Amino acid sequence: MDLTRIDNDHDGGPRYVVHFLSVCNNKDDEEASRLAASYGLTGSYKAGSKINFLYEIALKKAKEIGGRKYNNTSYGGGIVFRSVYNTEDLIKKIKSIL
Repeated sequence: MDLTRIDNDHDGGPRYVVHFLSVCNNKDDEEASRLAASYGLTGSYKAGSKINFLYEIALKKAKEIGGRKYNNTSYGGGIVFRSVYNTEDLIKKIKSIL
């Protein structure tokens, strides 16, 4: 699991970012494809729309363990976790939602 350390939060706690694909599994990928197809998104739009649905699924799962959308242009598709002093515990939590 690739955790990237970023600047501390406003309270001084450490923060780590993980790419949203690290929170997804094959079942999530199938669900994103199904959702894209149900909206009739085909052709060149299908791939981009599937990614958008997959990101929303990953974000919903990550919120269950304290993750939030990371709004930064330098790390697209990131999910941030605040006040992480034990990265091994965070990795275990992420694996548990897979």
